[in-house]
Amino acid sequence: MKVPAPHVPSEAGDRSIPNNSDLVPLPLATLQADRRVPVDIYLDHDGDWILCRSAGDLLSTEVRRELLEAGQDALWMPLQQRQRYLEYLRASIQGEWNPRSGIVWVSNFLEQHAVQEPQAIEAIYRRVRYALLLAHDVGIDGGDLLDDFCRGMLLLGAELEGLDLSALSEEHRCGDSVRAILEGHRERFDGTGPRGWSREQQRLPVRIASLVVAFEEATMGSRGTRKQGRRCAFDVLRSFIVDDHGAFDPRLVAGFIRILER
Repeated sequence: MKVPAPHVPSEAGDRSIPNNSDLVPLPLATLQADRRVPVDIYLDHDGDWILCRSAGDLLSTEVRRELLEAGQDALWMPLQQRQRYLEYLRASIQGEWNPRSGIVWVSNFLEQHAVQEPQAIEAIYRRVRYALLLAHDVGIDGGDLLDDFCRGMLLLGAELEGLDLSALSEEHRCGDSVRAILEGHRERFDGTGPRGWSREQQRLPVRIASLVVAFEEATMGSRGTRKQGRRCAFDVLRSFIVDDHGAFDPRLVAGFIRILER
């Protein structure tokens, strides 16, 4: 297995080997290539912790691709740096929003939980991040459709993470696209899902939502088991095509693979 060269600290001893309890999951798929990483990132190579990149280092396209292809994209970051990663995720998605849209109210509401539930907010933002990558890949680049889509993904993430949305105004929880995402994210592309929605009923936002939810669960594990349930992103996406044939729109799965290969 090819593993990218580890980061070499500028001074010997300026990085101590972390304990497993001091590290929390960090999926490579959320980090952009040719950008500086927000936190120290570690990989577990045959039981040895390797400092792959330090906070502020450039994550090149080549290294990102090598990690993905080697199945080493289930990275780790120091627990004490979690806030930096959360800020990175927040910035990567909030720049997409119309500041006058209802999505800002939803985002501000969720931010109230950021201190008590950082892991939950991370997971919500990860799903939105993946959803936006896919939305742009299929041509959803702005306007009310993108705003409603993001609002639906935020609300869906909050529900999946067990956050209480009862205090959020109904005005910000309504809309056809939002309701469709909340109700249809477990549907199958072949029409054999729990509600039996046909392909025609599963509009593009619903198809993206179902793929993103399944990808998050497969690569990070379910809530409460995220350290134990992680899988390689490419393996998961390929299994969606082969093992779960019919569950997801194959064009979206192929698009997700292309996105991660960039």
